[in-house]
Amino acid sequence: MVPTWNYVVVHVRGTLSWHDDPAELRAIVEALTAAHEAARPKPWAVSDAPEDFIAAQLAAITGFTLAIETIEGKWKMSQTARRPIAKA
Repeated sequence: MVPTWNYVVVHVRGTLSWHDDPAELRAIVEALTAAHEAARPKPWAVSDAPEDFIAAQLAAITGFTLAIETIEGKWKMSQTARRPIAKA
């Protein structure tokens, strides 16, 4: 017997674009924040935080966009080999 592990893996290939312009990066963060906060009763916005805090956070973020060209996923969720389904 040899050990085995369950796994899920996704390989995404594409072209990376880097975003180092502070205004562009802020717009991306604001859009992501708005999208993820929208369902909350009192959504938080980037503008709710002090400007010096936001500037420090943005300086620590490496922004990028991945234009996806291919996605390949694989998984193994059992040590036991799958058995074919019998046809009636």
